[in-house]
Amino acid sequence: AGNQATCTAQGFVSTVFYLTVPYYYSSLSIYSCFAVLNSFKEEKYRHIEKWLHFGAMCISLPVAVFFAARGGINPSITVCFAGEYPFGCDQDANVPCQRGGDDLSMVFTQIYGVIYLCITLIIPPTSLLFLYVSIKKANRDRNRSVGKKKSD
Repeated sequence: AGNQATCTAQGFVSTVFYLTVPYYYSSLSIYSCFAVLNSFKEEKYRHIEKWLHFGAMCISLPVAVFFAARGGINPSITVCFAGEYPFGCDQDANVPCQRGGDDLSMVFTQIYGVIYLCITLIIPPTSLLFLYVSIKKANRDRNRSVGKKKSD
């Protein structure tokens, strides 16, 4: 058991990781594209790493802070997370929401839901497709130049 403060702390951490994990998954895809484009010469693409870490914090922390500050992290079925209290109060007109469940929180959730879907479903496949095309083109160019003399 616990109280609202421990629930908010658990929900804060859960919210941060819920958004950070798929962001880093996408970041690895982007980082691999830069590595291939730069022939794995790390000094040419090392500078983007700090921006990937900075982006992870910019994506996840505002959401967690927003819900924690507005009292929007509450117990749900299994864990504490961003949502209304009592659970399901926004679905039943006879049960007033004591915490969360307001329109601004719902809009915020929808906006970040779209961002989450883009990070998870668009960036990694697009990066992998880009890598596939780049590697295929490099192989094709290499095969065309096999046996030809280099001009000085």
